[in-house]
Amino acid sequence: MAQIIIYVKASGGMMYVQRVNQSLSWAQVAAKAVPSGIDYWVVDESELPTDSTFRDSWVIDVPSQGAPTGQGGGEQHDNN
Repeated sequence: MAQIIIYVKASGGMMYVQRVNQSLSWAQVAAKAVPSGIDYWVVDESELPTDSTFRDSWVIDVPSQGAPTGQGGGEQHDNN
């Protein structure tokens, strides 16, 4: 299954990012796509709802995601 980055937008909703260039690491993708200092998680794409009709109302249950993979701007956490 394909993986994606998810993070909480400043407005409180959820944003997801797909990795188009497979030669880039998740840290490199996050450095460009996730705002600096914002936590992100790399998850299976299957965790997204299948109905995207109300995509703007999607949220992340942060406690259930566990420790973030890293932070935007390229900072990685030790739990990778």
